[in-house]
Amino acid sequence: MKYTQFIVYITLLFFISCKEQSKKQTSVIQNKILKVTDNNTNSDSLSRKVVYDFYKWYINDVYLKRIRDYDRAPYKKNDKNKYGLDIEMYKKSLKKVSFFSESFKEILIEENRLCSEAMINSDLGDFDPKYDADFYLENGRNICDYLWQPKWFGNQEDENNKFTILDNFSKENNTYKYLVQTFMYGDPFTKYEVIVVKENGLFKINSINSK
Repeated sequence: MKYTQFIVYITLLFFISCKEQSKKQTSVIQNKILKVTDNNTNSDSLSRKVVYDFYKWYINDVYLKRIRDYDRAPYKKNDKNKYGLDIEMYKKSLKKVSFFSESFKEILIEENRLCSEAMINSDLGDFDPKYDADFYLENGRNICDYLWQPKWFGNQEDENNKFTILDNFSKENNTYKYLVQTFMYGDPFTKYEVIVVKENGLFKINSINSK
């Protein structure tokens, strides 16, 4: 009887030892996973994710719904035949866009402010801002041309929600450069260069330009 108890005791010790060893191995594996997740690869994926999340939101919830609140400031009538842009209203809209850096928002606001100033100082005559587009030339350049076409997606693309972030990207410190490919009737069309920076510990879009 004592011999049987001894065998049972040894067997229990063996299983307990195996279980403890298994726990140690699992802990080592988990630590390795945490270390891998915390390296540059994670930063790459997070910077890429902000581009993906922005385009998914912008195309489906803004562009396809024909919302222009984030592309430009809305028109504001100051006097008879005197139109400008409502810059304060635009600031409120941009404040809701968590994907953009503060620097990018300031650039967009200044772009709209300059256009609004040109509109107000122009003698437009019998003007309807919904239809009249060719004006406000400054040194031969229409500084308000962005008012009539979205510049982050859909310049001429058909109304689809297809885009892809190309695999090749470049980075320097915490600044990333991605290329977003859009499509027209299923074929590759416009590419957009998207710059992502780190702001207050979070990745934010700092510029978007068509290529």
